[in-house]
Amino acid sequence: MSRFLVILAGAAVTAWADGSTRVTDEKSAIAAAKRYTKAQCTETPCQYRPRREGRQWNVWVELTRRDRPGAAPQPYHGGHVILYFNEEGQLVRRIKGE
Repeated sequence: MSRFLVILAGAAVTAWADGSTRVTDEKSAIAAAKRYTKAQCTETPCQYRPRREGRQWNVWVELTRRDRPGAAPQPYHGGHVILYFNEEGQLVRRIKGE
C-alpha cells in the first residue's frame, strides 16, 4: 500500500512541476497538443491551429517532412492529426489524416 502512495505522490509532484495541464485557451491547447505530438515533431517542425468547440478544444496539427536532405520541410497529404482535449487537458479524441 505504501508503495502505491509513493507512486501516486510522485505523479502529483510531476504534474505540479509541469504546470497546469488544464486547457482553457489557445496557448494551453497548443501546449497540450505539443505534449502529444512530441515524437512526431522532432526532425521537422509542426504547425498548430487551436479552435474552441463547445467545452472542448481541438488542435489541428500539421506534420511536415523533407523530400530530400537539406530541403525545406513541407506539409504532405495525410500529414495531419486533429486532437480533441477536454478542459482537464485529457485527450478525448484523435483523428489521423488520410
